[in-house]
Amino acid sequence: MNEVTYWKASLVYPIALPVLVISWAWTHPQIPEWASVLGFSLVYGGAQYLLLAVGALVLLRQRPARSWRRAALIAPLLMVPAFWFGFALYVVWDGVFPLSSLLGFQAIYFTRITLLLGYSYVGLAFAGYALLRSIRLLEPEA
Repeated sequence: MNEVTYWKASLVYPIALPVLVISWAWTHPQIPEWASVLGFSLVYGGAQYLLLAVGALVLLRQRPARSWRRAALIAPLLMVPAFWFGFALYVVWDGVFPLSSLLGFQAIYFTRITLLLGYSYVGLAFAGYALLRSIRLLEPEA
């Protein structure tokens, strides 16, 4: 597999990992808190992430692996406003709680979770990249 193909394939991590973990956790009597966080991230950030991933596939279509690595490092930062836009739409649509309660502590809390999860997925992608390169299953870019 070449490097660009790997980076394209790594776009599925933020969707596939929560689905796998939730499927596993569902078979246990008490769902661990970290599995709940992954489920929350999929429900409240999955659609925005899919838009971001499709955008990356379109914009980076003919770009070298270096551009894909750079995009992976920037993606969690782009997910913060994307998450907040989606979350605000959900709050307004469903009327879960007043819009004013989105400010302050919740903004900081959800932004931290978004960045923590986002950079965890980026770390996973770079770890997979390093592993595949070290065992020579990843062809270097020409």
